[in-house]
Amino acid sequence: MNDSTISSERSRVMQLLFACLLGLVWLIASPTAHADTCSGVGGNNYQIPLPASVTVPRDAPVGTMLTGWTAASGPYIGMWNCTAYSGGAIGAYGSSLLSTTGTATSSGGRPYTVYASGYPGIGIIIAMYDGESTGGCSGFYNEYDIGSYSPWYGSGCGGSGTVSGPVGGIVSVALVKTANQVVAGTLPPMQVAKVAPGTTFSGGNIKTGSSIYTAYTVTFTTSVVQIINGSCTTPDVSVPLGTWSTTSFTGAGSTTTAVGFNVSLNNCPAGMNSISYRVDPTTSVLNSPQSVVALDSSSTATGVGVQLLNNSSNPLPLSSYQTFSGYSSSTGGSYTIPLKARYYQTGATVGPGPANTSMTLTMQYL
Repeated sequence: MNDSTISSERSRVMQLLFACLLGLVWLIASPTAHADTCSGVGGNNYQIPLPASVTVPRDAPVGTMLTGWTAASGPYIGMWNCTAYSGGAIGAYGSSLLSTTGTATSSGGRPYTVYASGYPGIGIIIAMYDGESTGGCSGFYNEYDIGSYSPWYGSGCGGSGTVSGPVGGIVSVALVKTANQVVAGTLPPMQVAKVAPGTTFSGGNIKTGSSIYTAYTVTFTTSVVQIINGSCTTPDVSVPLGTWSTTSFTGAGSTTTAVGFNVSLNNCPAGMNSISYRVDPTTSVLNSPQSVVALDSSSTATGVGVQLLNNSSNPLPLSSYQTFSGYSSSTGGSYTIPLKARYYQTGATVGPGPANTSMTLTMQYL
């Protein structure tokens, strides 16, 4: 056997050993070559049934929630099935489909981004619940602002070994007042949010990385809403106090017989929280505790003013809001505020002549 033959044999041995080592490495690595997965159906649209009509109280502050939270309904855990390996977590993730107004409001002590609805003076806030059913979790969690993270908000459950099971998501919304004046009209349906399944690492915190399976994205759309301007119709009132002899008055503080009258609140819509009213004199106040105001410039009578009373014949506080307790938020309707007025002697003597005055009624709807 010559040297060249020996060299060739060694070469074949080395090649054989090298091939065996490669095979060994492949056999060791193959058991951990798993990828996280989610499966299910995308493209579905879920309805969020907002109230058929919503009253916007005229004087409610900007940022006031006009509705409670309304969620889509259905068996949402089970929209998809996901599997995560190596300490991962499975869950659902949501994202708003609306543009932000750049403002925020709060509900239940939590801040929420206000999104534009396309209707002047009406905004919308969106909350996201993710749900999963695994060995460690069974239910919905994390009811927070869907804009908490961008572009997706959500979380997962797991974090130890392989986690597998059904997942789903719920979107809940509420309407918010975004302008001082809102006119009546129709708020059309809005596609407000999208949700997709996903797997997350590092204990389920979306901020450290996640895989969103957008092929299975579903959307959420609100129902049509009639917007109602929250105020009543209040016509002017003329109160004839009658003709009286100057001898009807017996001294400062004496009065004529009170004349009852009603302030009408017509066609009040349902849905307001409260109605208040205040009366402001257009002339000077002569006796504040007794709610007596001066006569106007068209009057020539002297020594008297006009006193305003409530239905119990007590002085009605001037320039101070009084709550109207008869209003029903559930039904709305038409109402009256019963009041009284009379002449009140303010001077030592009373001189004859016309005795007129006027007052302004201001309504507050919250």
